[in-house]
Amino acid sequence: MSPLRATAVTYLSAFVYVVLLYLGANVLLSDPTTPLRHVPFLVGVALVVHALVAEDLDPVAYAIGCMAFVLVGFVAVAAVAAGTSLSLPTVVTDDVTVAGVLTLTLLVAYGWFAGLLPGRSPAGG
Repeated sequence: MSPLRATAVTYLSAFVYVVLLYLGANVLLSDPTTPLRHVPFLVGVALVVHALVAEDLDPVAYAIGCMAFVLVGFVAVAAVAAGTSLSLPTVVTDDVTVAGVLTLTLLVAYGWFAGLLPGRSPAGG
């Protein structure tokens, strides 16, 4: 692949990741105008920029995948609660909790897959 094409693919991938972060950070918030919706998105954008500087977008892809699993988990819990007489504590559906969990998921998953956390080398071993 030519260097120009590789650069274009890299930045297009980064753009797609930013769009996914925007959608993921906003999908579950009960108040779409809350400033909390910016927290996971901006943290994710910072991770994308870090990955571009490090020239390795794979950890961002894995972190976004982990965020998607967390989102599916939130939706599943909410669906079960809605379909049954189960009453969820408000902390489970609170915007602060959702934004916090998504942000922590992104940070921990990125740190893990980028080898920034103890116990995992950057080479994947």
